[in-house]
Amino acid sequence: MSNHRNLPSAILKSPIIWGSIATAGFYGLVLNGTLSSPLVTRYFTHHPVEYMETALFGIGLAALALKMIEIAGQGPALRQSLLGPVARGYEPLGQICQELLQRLHRLPAPRTGGYFPRRLQAAVEHVFRKGSAQDLDDELKYLADVDATRQHNSYALFRVIIWAIPILGFLGTVIGIIRVFSDLKTQGAGDINALAGSIGEALATTALGLMVAIPAVWIYNYFTAQQDRMTTRIGNAASQMLDEFIRRESRP
Repeated sequence: MSNHRNLPSAILKSPIIWGSIATAGFYGLVLNGTLSSPLVTRYFTHHPVEYMETALFGIGLAALALKMIEIAGQGPALRQSLLGPVARGYEPLGQICQELLQRLHRLPAPRTGGYFPRRLQAAVEHVFRKGSAQDLDDELKYLADVDATRQHNSYALFRVIIWAIPILGFLGTVIGIIRVFSDLKTQGAGDINALAGSIGEALATTALGLMVAIPAVWIYNYFTAQQDRMTTRIGNAASQMLDEFIRRESRP
């Protein structure tokens, strides 16, 4: 049952679906004449590889857009006290941890999936298991490294797309040049203008691959920098919040 409930969420978070929709919308505008620029027509519609490059670029942008939404969604949690008010007076460490875990479990489902609540829960569970907060700083550093690795892996699809687009463009150029030489072999030199046009069409796929890959790399670097800053903010907020509850409150 839970898999069926998660299916709509998985669909909404799929960059392949959103990228395909964006690509279809773009080519709808091109083919119905709304985007009738000769430059657009030349570099986006003259070769099957150009359609594939555009689709990959759309999927990549969709992946980054979903990451942007995820990053923006982490901000509100940092401006709120997820653990509620700070209790006053001394309480046993185990009782404090149990109360904090209960507060985290009572959070609404959309908020429990964020990096910040997960970081807090993992840190509190660590203190509860150990019965001590002495190595909490080391645990927080470890959890930060785990989240950084998870975030890096979440861009795997986009990194593959960045690599694949120029390679795909170069493949289209090679195929086009092979076709030109094949025509030369069977038909001779023929019309030099037609020959030049065929070569230009073949080179257009590589040009398109480079045109979309370069801004894609810049956008990727910008997003990863934003996520690194968010990770730092999460680490600082988690350490400060746990200071208020565990380190201070557990002292007799």
